[in-house]
Amino acid sequence: MGIRKALLAHTNLKDDGSLISKLRKERNILFKNSLDSLVKKSTKKIRILDVGGEARFWQNVDFDISKYDITVINLLYSEEKKVGGITTKYGNALDLSFVPKESVDVIFSNSVIEHVGSWQDQITMAKQVLSFEAPIFLQTPNYWFPMEPHFLFPFFQFLPLKVRAFLLYNFNLGEYGRMKPWERALTEVKMVRLLKKRELLKLFPSCTIRHERVMGLTSGFLVFHGWTDNNLGPLTR
Repeated sequence: MGIRKALLAHTNLKDDGSLISKLRKERNILFKNSLDSLVKKSTKKIRILDVGGEARFWQNVDFDISKYDITVINLLYSEEKKVGGITTKYGNALDLSFVPKESVDVIFSNSVIEHVGSWQDQITMAKQVLSFEAPIFLQTPNYWFPMEPHFLFPFFQFLPLKVRAFLLYNFNLGEYGRMKPWERALTEVKMVRLLKKRELLKLFPSCTIRHERVMGLTSGFLVFHGWTDNNLGPLTR
């Protein structure tokens, strides 16, 4: 098996035994444990707003979602509809003003904030989700992890922008095929900005953070903001 195929195998969400599936399963357990504390106190369904996700994610989690009223917003959706009991809507993480503040109990966002654009765009997304004053569960990869998780190229995020675009223009990287024209390759690499822990603490000043680890190295961060009672085990600042 070639190196690229081996890396793709480890990041295959359809394979329950892949590395990324195992990480996501652990992540989902932590999220469910956190939700349990809210479910016990509520007489109605907990309303979850998934910012930037997809309905299929919720259809494949390892816990009963019938206890929750889930709405997913994403640029992929053109209209509001029900998908397996989950509401999907067109929406941009940089402008959530169309979502009534009183309609959300929990905000969930999985591997989205690194895709919204510049640092200023990431500040905007953080302000948008914080404006709901609801508990937030957010995951994002770690900038310092040696293997860039989207392009599956070691130290890719440390390279100059035009070098990254050159590589994407000329080679198949991760699940990305060679991307042409040049402007498209340049735009694509601009739209992936991995975050450092200190940046997350700036975006979510009162949050706590849990590290996701691969071979002892921090591959990603779980950001918990606004949770007053949880069952998550040790967290760090």
